[in-house]
Amino acid sequence: MNSSVLSMRPLEEARTRVQQPVLVVTQSPEQSLHFEDIQELGQAAVMPELVLVSCFRNYTPIHPLIQAGFRHFIDINEDTQTIAEKVSLTSKGGVVICPRVQQWLVDGLQTFARRKAKQMDMLTSREKQVISSLAKGHSNRTIARELGMAETTAKVHVKHILKKLDMTSRLEATAWFLRNN
Repeated sequence: MNSSVLSMRPLEEARTRVQQPVLVVTQSPEQSLHFEDIQELGQAAVMPELVLVSCFRNYTPIHPLIQAGFRHFIDINEDTQTIAEKVSLTSKGGVVICPRVQQWLVDGLQTFARRKAKQMDMLTSREKQVISSLAKGHSNRTIARELGMAETTAKVHVKHILKKLDMTSRLEATAWFLRNN
């Protein structure tokens, strides 16, 4: 198996062999987030392929692992030959995610999509008119004129929309509106 193992090779060697996957083996996926080497690799200019081989029996939030740089998730309970084949696949550009982690990712995306869809229901009818106009690229002045309100009122509506949607910019709200309508 042609992979760097953090517990066996120094970090510097893993950095110089970025074309090879860096294999992290733990009993619990959360343990991998506590390795200082992983945090340092996440800061590297060229990120190596991080492969987590762990036990994925109980639900584990995958988002922090992905943020830390992990791209591949292999179940430690698979036989050695299968694990070796999957690690080899990662070095050839393939992405390996065990079925349980795939299910967690899909569940998380579905929850996220439902939450985003419900956000439109949180807007008042007037805010829906404002965001529709906002999505056309209109300024607060144009929105106000189009909807028969003061410019400051349009500005307040935009501010309320951003707060309700938990967004920070008009562009983000526009993109969300266009995706959801």
